[in-house]
Amino acid sequence: MTGRFIGWLAICLSAALCVEVYAADEAHHGRALSLRMLSRLCAEHPDARELPLEARTLGGITWIHGFIVVPDQQDVILFGEVEEGCPPLQLDDFVVALRNADLQYAKRTDDTIYWQNPGCTIDPDPNVLIRLKRVMAGNGTADSADKQAVIDRWAKVCESPQSVGVFGVPFDSHFANVMVQADYDMKLLADGNDAPPVPGLISYMSLNYQRAVAEIGSDSDGSSQGLLDRFWFYPGVVSYVQTSADVALETCQVVLLTEAEVIARSGETEGTGQANPLAKQFADSLTESYDNLTAHRPIYRELESLFRFVALAKILKQENSFAAAQLNADGLLRSYRVNDVKVERQLPGRWNVREYNNRYTEGSIVHTHSLLLPCCGGVDIDINKPDRVSVPARLDQLADTRHELIKSRSGPETLSWPSQIMIESASRLRPTRLFTGEMPSRVDVSTRSNFETNTSGAARRARDWRK
Repeated sequence: MTGRFIGWLAICLSAALCVEVYAADEAHHGRALSLRMLSRLCAEHPDARELPLEARTLGGITWIHGFIVVPDQQDVILFGEVEEGCPPLQLDDFVVALRNADLQYAKRTDDTIYWQNPGCTIDPDPNVLIRLKRVMAGNGTADSADKQAVIDRWAKVCESPQSVGVFGVPFDSHFANVMVQADYDMKLLADGNDAPPVPGLISYMSLNYQRAVAEIGSDSDGSSQGLLDRFWFYPGVVSYVQTSADVALETCQVVLLTEAEVIARSGETEGTGQANPLAKQFADSLTESYDNLTAHRPIYRELESLFRFVALAKILKQENSFAAAQLNADGLLRSYRVNDVKVERQLPGRWNVREYNNRYTEGSIVHTHSLLLPCCGGVDIDINKPDRVSVPARLDQLADTRHELIKSRSGPETLSWPSQIMIESASRLRPTRLFTGEMPSRVDVSTRSNFETNTSGAARRARDWRK
């Protein structure tokens, strides 16, 4: 019996950007941030090293809720929470999300703009997949004495360099680094190399192992050579409430999707449009456990914050909020220089093997079977048009929050200040329903998430948004 599934492997940067913690006035309380003052500072000091820590960490906000538009102050005010023990959000990530929505990173060819959602992939070379298929074939026929040699060949092939792709944002940025690191950490969860104490979360390797052991002695050989499973992070339910021009995110869910793919003789892959049941079980368990997982693996909280930034940036553009506030945001959209954070273009693969024994009733020969399990994946923050919903209680809370934000500001030149946020903490809870939209065929963000539009129209909309 061989392992039933084969996938791609991935690894990410082991080093993360060090984050300074801003000593905000209050922990576990609301905080506001003036985008007018922040944009002015970015225009005056485009080098992040010259900005005060308060600006670089968005006033110490750790969880973003939304924004209000204040035309008489020519301002848009972000508001969120400051939570003790949590790192603050980063100016760089917010700026990158704004510029992605503003088509700053789009490629222009003649009269066409090619735009992409933020995303990443870590993929092996097709030749590596061909070699893995050959090793898998040997695993199915090797006796116990040859098993270690098969595993050694598997490990050597798996550790071949893999290509890192980043889309829709600068390659060498903190934003990209978070996506790639979250993608890699998810591989460790899938293959069982990382097992945080999160109730309900079971690795894909463990699920395959349980099935393989259950099938011992059956007619099934458990093999499905030529198939692999891809996992990727994707937006689930994304919605917001709005009163006049003020906005608060209601839900911004991060889900893990999966699809079975076929490995062709050339080593190229093609999506089947179907999910392997065990792969889906793992993906759904991670989605349902996501909030608990963030407490043990903070990278997932950072990833969720990127999703929230992208959602708010899309709403800001969609609603022309800067123009409505008569706010010149060129400091954020043009002047500020995003810091370089090195993201490797090639990374070695990771792998895992799990063995189990099966003693046939005839004779005394022990056959040792091996599950050889890699997986592939990515991140695709495909948030184009969040859903506007009407929740009466939230609408009232948003109106009260607006009043508190304006009342608590000490003066028009204040960058950030503590304020009571009336949005109930229940809005932080993960929705009970999972993503039910049409599953993308695969996370091929280099092509799938592109769209074309007339340059003149897009440029006009961008100018209108910036005022």
